[in-house]
Amino acid sequence: MTFARGLWAAGVVIVLVLLTARAHADAGADAAAPAADAAVDAGAPPDAAAAVPAVPSTAKKKLVVGTYPIAPFIVKRDGGEWTGISIEIWKRVAREVGIDYEIREYERTTWRDRAHKEVDVWVSMNITEAGEKKFDLSHAFYSTGLAIAVRKEAKGGGAVLWEALTSSAFLKVLGLVSVILLLMGVVMWLIERKRNEDEFGGAGGILAGFFWATETFIGYNDPQHRTRLGRSLGITWAIVSVLALSGFTAEMSSQLTASRLTTAVSGPKDLPRVKVGTVEKSQGEKWLNARGLSAKAYLSPEDLVKGLDAGEVDAAVFESPVLKYHVKQKFEERLTVLSGTFDNHGYGIGLRAEALPLRKEINLALLRISQSGEFEHLLSEWLGADGN
Repeated sequence: MTFARGLWAAGVVIVLVLLTARAHADAGADAAAPAADAAVDAGAPPDAAAAVPAVPSTAKKKLVVGTYPIAPFIVKRDGGEWTGISIEIWKRVAREVGIDYEIREYERTTWRDRAHKEVDVWVSMNITEAGEKKFDLSHAFYSTGLAIAVRKEAKGGGAVLWEALTSSAFLKVLGLVSVILLLMGVVMWLIERKRNEDEFGGAGGILAGFFWATETFIGYNDPQHRTRLGRSLGITWAIVSVLALSGFTAEMSSQLTASRLTTAVSGPKDLPRVKVGTVEKSQGEKWLNARGLSAKAYLSPEDLVKGLDAGEVDAAVFESPVLKYHVKQKFEERLTVLSGTFDNHGYGIGLRAEALPLRKEINLALLRISQSGEFEHLLSEWLGADGN
């Protein structure tokens, strides 16, 4: 009996312990529920409400900058240092935005097949539809176009004189002077015909007046007038003639001197009738091909200018500032770049991959730099006083 009571008492104790443990477990679950709900409301699972680690900033990564030498925009010195207009602009942009980068050199003829998959930035490139398909292009920091370089050809004095005397400009001036001489002769005839019939009498006096005006114009002084008004007109016309003839002589001398150095090509319209050269896989080659114009393709701008100087081609078509730079280096006495450009476009920076988030900052930096005096100094340093 005593054993039974002891067993019953032990059972009661066990039941009480179990009930107490159950109550504590329910209380713990009730306390954990609000925390789990809060975690769900915050967008995290109940058992993992910790914050997601932040993605590292693009500016902190080292970007790969691709390019190839093409003076004066991209220049690689003997010691491996990169410089030139485009490189110096990129250095300033990178410094302003805080970009760490390394430059990777590519071949000019093959970079398009690889660079758009391997680099983050390309310095620099023409802003064209083709470029936009492979890169997200920045704002243009420089605008230019294609130009034509030709050889200077000296002509003989007789040929130059004949061209000058038969030119439309000279014939127009000659016609205008003749009309003025005739008018001056008529005025003198009207003044002198009654008091000086021997020289200006009758209808033939008009021709005499013309001869007088012409002789005075060229410096022959034979007074034929007798009236005071006629003398006043004669003196006035003599002074005007000296001034006019001096200016006319100076202008003709200048035109004849300039005409001695001529070119076989004066613009794009002349290209179909001459031998043309350009650089392979360039904007110049695309422009010529689009118009059905055949051209000899050179590997580089340097080779193109050398070929022009050697007489291999009659005209070189390429980027205007690049042609001017190379002509100025060694060939300024024999070659010239015609004024004016065509197929105009801008130069910009190609962006992709890790550089895309920095596009706005890069564009703002480009705008600040291109509008500064520092940019003008950079252009004049590489391209000359006019910066073109």
